[in-house]
Amino acid sequence: MQSTALRFLEVSSEYRLSSNDFETTVWITDPDIEFRRATILEEHNDNVTVGFHDENGHFEKRIIPKSEVKLPSVSYFVEDMCNLSELNDACVLEAVRSRYEAQLIHTYSGLFCIVVNPWKNIPIYTKEVMEVYMHTVDRNYYHLPPHIYAVAQTAYDGLLSGNNQSILITGESGAGKTVNTKRIIEYLGAVSEYRGQFGISDGIDKRLTAAGIVIEAFANASTIYNSNSSRLGKFIRMDYDDDMIMKGAQIQTCLLEKSRVVKQNNDDRNFHIFYQLLSDGFDKDLRYSFGLGQSANAYKFLNQGGKIKDPEIDDAQGAVDTL
Repeated sequence: MQSTALRFLEVSSEYRLSSNDFETTVWITDPDIEFRRATILEEHNDNVTVGFHDENGHFEKRIIPKSEVKLPSVSYFVEDMCNLSELNDACVLEAVRSRYEAQLIHTYSGLFCIVVNPWKNIPIYTKEVMEVYMHTVDRNYYHLPPHIYAVAQTAYDGLLSGNNQSILITGESGAGKTVNTKRIIEYLGAVSEYRGQFGISDGIDKRLTAAGIVIEAFANASTIYNSNSSRLGKFIRMDYDDDMIMKGAQIQTCLLEKSRVVKQNNDDRNFHIFYQLLSDGFDKDLRYSFGLGQSANAYKFLNQGGKIKDPEIDDAQGAVDTL
């Protein structure tokens, strides 16, 4: 079961064999792409001559200071950045990029878990994968492939030891903070339900997720970077009883971008709720009773960004979910 469940979390032999060209290349800084691979052709006192092929296949030489040369790592498919043979900016970025191309979106960096948004569905958040991390015998999740489930389970184990726990999820817009928060809540809910087999599990996680849908309607918006961008910060508190079963939860919000209600930048929309109110998912008679008889394009507070429809957002379905 474990090998089947984790097949999308492990490095394939194809990628593992293609990553070891460290004997002939180094990393040099590049103003266009941050770092690029190059070969040392000559060494001088304080400088080196390097050569590389650019994106068009043309061979180019450069003389650069030795201090700008970054040594490569033996492998870039390490599951923890701390295990890179050379720990520099170029190797860290290449490790994240290489794993991402292999659809390995989770990578540890010590106690942190880096998650790169794949912008597509990958079957790594299934019940089977949950059970692998939930039932690990030695409780050493770092023997398993990197995953946010391991982060959640480690926090839950801390609760079992009688210590309060915190999980911080941070990143730029579109990084996947909202989705990963949902994944962690789902996992902690599954653990609570498992422990509640011989007691009572109140399904707090499902109600917490449902509350999140309403918050997203009133506080999320489509931006140039992200179709479902959270325009506020959230602090979620989950309370457990003595049997470590989830018994309550609170969501505190802060820093809501209130100015978006009256002004949006180009290619941005107002908060989702306004477009949901004007969609087919909202009762037409009720909408008319509110004096909302026109399309979203007719309202100044909704059309300033020039984006009324977002192909990634189903306003009608969003209205149904919110209601």
